[in-house]
Amino acid sequence: MAISPDTEEFFINWLGQEVTGATLGIVGMGRIGYKVAQRARAFEMILYHNRKCRKLEEEEAVGATYCERLDYLLQRSDFVMLAVGLTPQTHGLIGRRELRLMKPLLFSSTLAEVC
Repeated sequence: MAISPDTEEFFINWLGQEVTGATLGIVGMGRIGYKVAQRARAFEMILYHNRKCRKLEEEEAVGATYCERLDYLLQRSDFVMLAVGLTPQTHGLIGRRELRLMKPLLFSSTLAEVC
């Protein structure tokens, strides 16, 4: 990392947050969600919620565990990624109740407008 000699303040949180050993929750384990899981090997655990669970060999290939209940995934994940399209079924998927279930300093990354 290069920093200008003129830099007077540098906030460490600009560097992001360590993910090694954390739990990633993926909502929507379709094509995109699965590709993210393949690249997320630094996470200790990957949980996912989907309409249906993936094949056991696909889960084992990325180290993912199916969560039948979205609430379970939200309560246990350090990071949550939404990889679902905006449809009438997903509109409002994450609301106040769901946000309250998440860990206090959870970072949420969305690939779709769901709220």
